[in-house]
Amino acid sequence: MAGKDKLTALQVQKAKPKKKNYKLADGAGLFLLITTTGSKYWRLKYRFHGKEKLLALGIYDPLKADKHLSLEEARQKRYEAKQQLGDGLDPSLEKKKKKLLDKVKSETTFESVAREWHGVKSHKWSVGHSEDVIKSMEVDIFPSIGNIPISDITSSLLRPVLESVQSRGALEATKRLRQRCSSIFRYGKVLGLCTDDPAEPLKEVLISSTKKNLASIQVEELPSFLHALSKFNCHLQTRLAVRLMMLTFVRTSELCGARWSEIDFKKHIWNIPAERMKRRKPHYIPLSEQAIRALEELRAISGHRDLLFPKRGAPREQMSHGTILRVIDRIGYRGKMTGHGFRSLASTALNESTKFRADAIERQLSHEQSDDVRAAYNRAEYYKERVEIMQWWADQIDELEYGENVTSIKKSTG
Repeated sequence: MAGKDKLTALQVQKAKPKKKNYKLADGAGLFLLITTTGSKYWRLKYRFHGKEKLLALGIYDPLKADKHLSLEEARQKRYEAKQQLGDGLDPSLEKKKKKLLDKVKSETTFESVAREWHGVKSHKWSVGHSEDVIKSMEVDIFPSIGNIPISDITSSLLRPVLESVQSRGALEATKRLRQRCSSIFRYGKVLGLCTDDPAEPLKEVLISSTKKNLASIQVEELPSFLHALSKFNCHLQTRLAVRLMMLTFVRTSELCGARWSEIDFKKHIWNIPAERMKRRKPHYIPLSEQAIRALEELRAISGHRDLLFPKRGAPREQMSHGTILRVIDRIGYRGKMTGHGFRSLASTALNESTKFRADAIERQLSHEQSDDVRAAYNRAEYYKERVEIMQWWADQIDELEYGENVTSIKKSTG
């Protein structure tokens, strides 16, 4: 093709504007268009399926280094276009496709896709879990790779991001982040925004965490725990939060996000809406006499607000999930008890009492059944039994707190 080239770099440089636009041909369809204003444009004339077409290759302007296309570069683009024609492709169409793909790529950063993924998935999550998921991405993932197009992210780019979390000793958090990233990449693949999942193979190189049950004390240890809690100097709202956590054995997120509109004082029921539940199904808690008394005491503090447990200093926000755990740690039960531990404690005591059916206990723990029809039936069937469950458990806590002998209590409830 070089034999057909007619122009020299000096000719291109010295070409001056005239009264009308004119062309300087280089051969094989390539020419330089010089306008009356002095602008110079590289163009390629070609035929595709018998139809004459024109392809804009770029501009000749040494003063605009980022856009400037020299004579040699223009010839290279001509060569590439001819190759496309040889492959049966239309260079103009291919250029438009590339431009569109580049635009999509620039607008589909990892963060933008992740937030879209979160918006879709969060409809199945509780509010607390949804907030935790996006917060973890904002803290540990987005600052490093959030502004990179999702299609450009490789395992080698993602690995150090996850390893930085791992280096803090947060092995379980690292595992969850890898799983979330993997889900985002799979979501991107479905939308055609990326071609693979670079997070998936990283499970082979990251340190695996050993799954542990969340710490919980035994029923026999509850009197000492209650005594330590009664002596601990903390805000009354915080103390009542721990008390209600113990009496209702709900999840921490369900307690912290509780609203007064959910409490029915007349029927003694706490109705938790589906959007705040882990499995996105509504759940109700029959309230014991002790729970009602705690709520009446709490109402004097926050009853004029939407939330039962507003954040101190920011009353429109809910209490932090870590508040209850900090209290447990400070009264000497770090590593021995957690907020979730109240669920394990109640479940163990209720099952060992042999007073209640296992299905009723599981229903009160909001462990959903896979059979929706049976679950709906049991929701009504177990109501009376669940009222008894909650009152029985509250009475046990009272007896243990006020110094009854644990052995005699076990005999009386056996």
